[in-house]
Amino acid sequence: MAGFPVDPSLAKVLIHSKALNCTAEVISIISMLSVETVFFSPHDKREAANEAKRKFVSHDGDHITLLNVMRGYQAVSGDKDWCIQNYINGRAIKNAMDIRNQLASFCEQGGISPTASAGSEVEPILQCFLQGFFQNIASLQMDGSYQTFSGKQVCHIHPSSVLFQKRMPLIMYHELVCDWPFVFICWILASFVCAQRALLIPGSNFAAVCAECVIHFSAMAAKYWVPLL
Repeated sequence: MAGFPVDPSLAKVLIHSKALNCTAEVISIISMLSVETVFFSPHDKREAANEAKRKFVSHDGDHITLLNVMRGYQAVSGDKDWCIQNYINGRAIKNAMDIRNQLASFCEQGGISPTASAGSEVEPILQCFLQGFFQNIASLQMDGSYQTFSGKQVCHIHPSSVLFQKRMPLIMYHELVCDWPFVFICWILASFVCAQRALLIPGSNFAAVCAECVIHFSAMAAKYWVPLL
């Protein structure tokens, strides 16, 4: 993991993307998480900006939403007019593209194909990020707040998240941000929580407990679990 210029958790995500054949998507998401927000909303054009953002929004969460933006940017070869029309911060997404190119180079050096793609499938991407961020899981509480599994921190979904005001039983988050008096969860993956799917989360130091909904990890993965309580 030391061969990648990213945090260990993200390096782990990258490494697992090889087995799950979704490196192209993973490096796009990591690059977008590495820059300032790519969405901008002028005060006098807020409704138009929100409407433009809806074209990219994924109910699977912020990570996939960012991926959709990157894909759109790549499809028009970084056209500046496209950024303006879609209220995308041109400087930020260009920086993200530069980071993506660097990550692709590091992947090639590490024997990971940066073009390996999961196509339209989202689940392999979720599985990769769960490998790196399995401790960053939070569960919905009765009052609408969330509580992290690690540290039992009470927190709230950040208003900028596409999942703001959504009540997902379980979510995976990228980071916590303190804005007194609240702690906000930022950059979230909705974890496909539904009773019809049996899900696993990796976590070598945790015991298995699951109410009726858990997150699907991988049928091929070792059966490690994160507690829900």
